[in-house]
Amino acid sequence: MIAQLNKTTLKAITTAFNKIIARSVTVPVLGHLRFAVGSDGRLHVTGTNLEETLTLRLSGALPQAETNEPGFLVPFDELRALAKSMGREAE
Repeated sequence: MIAQLNKTTLKAITTAFNKIIARSVTVPVLGHLRFAVGSDGRLHVTGTNLEETLTLRLSGALPQAETNEPGFLVPFDELRALAKSMGREAE
């Protein structure tokens, strides 16, 4: 799967999940976001703290959507750092 996210989308993701994903987690997988193609062909980004779960459905992020792919996990801290480090030209 190839997903293309611009700075605006990445900042929206990190802002939304800041309220769900804790800075320090006791279960490592809870510090990750899951990126997967939904049955609607859009990119779904999901995160949880076991009490709350948030799923964002992004349109236009996938040039060619394949719904049978399992998805992947990305550490939220790394995604947040990437969003902060992206320059204005990435918008």
